[in-house]
Amino acid sequence: MNIIRSIFGFHAKRRNLNPDEANGEALFETQILTLHNLAADIVDYASAVNFVAAGGNLAALLSCQRIFPVAEINAMAAAGNVGDGGQTRDILFWSSLLRRNISIAARATDQLIAVARSQPDVRPSEIAMQDCVRQWRNVVTIAIDAVNALEPESRWRLAGRYVENAFVLIRYFRMIGEGRWPSIDVTGAVVRLTLPQRRRLPRFELRQPCRIHAGLRTVAGNTLDISIGGIGVTSPSQLRLKEEVTIELHGGRRLAGIVAWIKDRRIGIQFADELSADDPLVAG
Repeated sequence: MNIIRSIFGFHAKRRNLNPDEANGEALFETQILTLHNLAADIVDYASAVNFVAAGGNLAALLSCQRIFPVAEINAMAAAGNVGDGGQTRDILFWSSLLRRNISIAARATDQLIAVARSQPDVRPSEIAMQDCVRQWRNVVTIAIDAVNALEPESRWRLAGRYVENAFVLIRYFRMIGEGRWPSIDVTGAVVRLTLPQRRRLPRFELRQPCRIHAGLRTVAGNTLDISIGGIGVTSPSQLRLKEEVTIELHGGRRLAGIVAWIKDRRIGIQFADELSADDPLVAG
């Protein structure tokens, strides 16, 4: 066993992440899923607005207050400012920014919903309708930025869990940006977007020195943890997001990948080819 560990580059006994790290990952996962569900609600609401703007039945808007009830919108409006926008990889920053802009867009929709409730056959003014569309397109733009900003770290830290959610959300947001209504069925009813799920892959601690080859550069680093999908390292040298790299482990083994996220000196690298489940680096 010691010979095998030497060949494959083990520097310390592999073990599951400690409870504090596991709790931190669980919190991060909950926050990502909450943000994705919020984004799915935006898809539904913005789809209804696009549908009505294109001449669809005003009754589609009546579903919107079930998506974001008035009490929830009022709470969002009272949530306060979101700061100066500097924490672009912070989930709470994006959630707060989205909720504040949802409250603005939803308030712009109040007049349309009031018309739909009191006079179902009366169309709102074109100015009010276009202002509502503009506000929701702005929310969608922010949601795209949020999903894209958080996806690399989410992909690494959650080992691929919810990565399909991000793809689905971006695809639906693009439809909405084109004026389409993907959450509206042929009867004009809102069909809530259901996000796919993916199996969570275990991560294991792996502490050892390594070398990172990036083009003609070679920089020193230390591994942190590993899963079949990628490896976490620290390095004092700066790498570039999406840069292709090769990690050379302590025993000489090389693993190709791409820089998925960077946070301070911590770097998440997604493998070009996933490890097999019985690979000595991840096998039990």
